[in-house]
This record gives sequence, C-alpha cells and structure tokens, in this order.
Amino acid sequence: MLLAADFLLRSVVGGQGQLTGSGTIRNTGGVLMFSAAATGNYTLDFSGDIDDMKISVGTRTLTLLQDLTINNTLTIDSVEFLVGVGRKFLVSGDVITNETNYSATATVSLVGSSDQTLTSGPVGFWSTSTFQSPAGTCCWPPTSFSEASLAAKGS
Repeated sequence: MLLAADFLLRSVVGGQGQLTGSGTIRNTGGVLMFSAAATGNYTLDFSGDIDDMKISVGTRTLTLLQDLTINNTLTIDSVEFLVGVGRKFLVSGDVITNETNYSATATVSLVGSSDQTLTSGPVGFWSTSTFQSPAGTCCWPPTSFSEASLAAKGS
C-alpha cells in the first residue's frame, strides 16, 4: 500500500481500531496514523513493515500482537497503555515521543544500521520502555530523562 497522504485509523464507537493482515505500507508523502476517537482501543496484528507510523490515541490502549517493523520513524504523541508482552517495535529510524506518562509492556528495539535518535517532549522520556540497539550510535538528548533501560551494542 502506498500512502500519498496521512492515513488515519480510528476506532469505531463501541469497537476497536484494528490493523490486521500482512504486507508493506510505504510512505510516499503520508504516514500511518492511529488517531483517537470517542471510544475504543487499538490492536495491531500486522505482519510486515511500515515506513512511518504515528500513535495519537489519547488515553486509549494500543495492543501489539506481533513484532512490527518500522522502516523509518516511529512517533508517539499520546497513548495510555502500550501493551505487548514479548512484542517489539523494530525501528530502523528515529523514535520521537511527545507522550511522557504512559505504561508499556512492549519493547522499542532500535535495529538500524546507522545512527538513531530518541527524541522526547519537554517533560521527559518513557517510564517503562526498553531500548536495544545492535549497531550505530544511539543519540539520547541531554534534556530527556527516563526510568527506562538502554542496552546498546553500538555506541
């Protein structure tokens, strides 16, 4: 699938927003965006890779049912619970968050072969995430603080 503009995935009233299936979602000018709606949570059960993804679900829960590959940038604007015990966001690009107060059981793994940057909002970084980087340099801005753990094989 080619995204020429932002593609919003919203939960329906009384239901859940879901991304299921497999394949590749390419950015040709837009990103896949999980966007808050009146009610409902979100489920990711997608096998494949996504170029760019943005999570903006407010006080909702996003559940990751299998590992998800993000080729470029993962942006988290808002989420209350990021659920996925043993599941990973495998990010080859940068990770940006403006959300500073959420709980997570899913892991963000930095898997890029070049430098990757973790950027946070003005208050701080994620409280319960684990970051792992196999190569390159992981840049953690000095204005961010965290109770997260960082395991880097690069520098």
